[in-house]
Amino acid sequence: FLLEATYHLGRITFVGGKFLNGTAFSHFIILLYFIIPTSCVVIFSSFSCIDFNIDNDLNDDDDVVSYLRADLSIQCEDHSDYSSHKMTNKYLFIFIYAVFMVVIIPIGVPALLFTLLWLKRNEIEERETRRGGPELKYLSFLFRLYGREHWHYSTIDLYRRIILSSVVLSLPTIETVFILVFGLSVYCVLMYREVGPYWDASSDVLSYVCGWQVVVCAVALLLTEFSERGANQGGASTSGSSTDAERDA
Repeated sequence: FLLEATYHLGRITFVGGKFLNGTAFSHFIILLYFIIPTSCVVIFSSFSCIDFNIDNDLNDDDDVVSYLRADLSIQCEDHSDYSSHKMTNKYLFIFIYAVFMVVIIPIGVPALLFTLLWLKRNEIEERETRRGGPELKYLSFLFRLYGREHWHYSTIDLYRRIILSSVVLSLPTIETVFILVFGLSVYCVLMYREVGPYWDASSDVLSYVCGWQVVVCAVALLLTEFSERGANQGGASTSGSSTDAERDA
């Protein structure tokens, strides 16, 4: 549905038509803006696999088999011969389809919204009110919060939301997740503070405060993970000591 709607949207936009000036198109943009991050969560979940240790009778070492984290019934790698780690046919199809969808939705749709704004950039920069004139009605949802020269920040914020909510799902370790989330969040906080892209100064202050909340959440996530690791290692050490004591007895 999303691909078909995007296709007709682009066709009408660049070929011409009255649909752009209608209320339906404005509502479509609002809906698109909010469902993109949710769709991206599903897409990037396709790149995250979890490993399990299994016993291998062919040698003394344990083999590792991986399954899709979002659906543990789907095996990511084929270990039938215990010598190669190629993708299973089912997961290979999912992987290729997910890559294709990354180009279409997380990259393509925000780029399309930016293009629509860019085509009307002169009118947006010359507007006297938040929403502008009737010719900008269908795009006002995207730029109404931002100043005249910062109309493109809606797409920047959309990419930020996609990265923080979806791209992190495809990263292999909590350390890489923390580096990306912490680095991007701090950068956005400082950038928004220096640029002040919003129409009202109060919105800039609110954005600054909320940005630091994201940074604090990232630090809390890392500390929680390290705390759980420490507890698990402590439990394993205690269990091992108890086993050794029983053997000695």
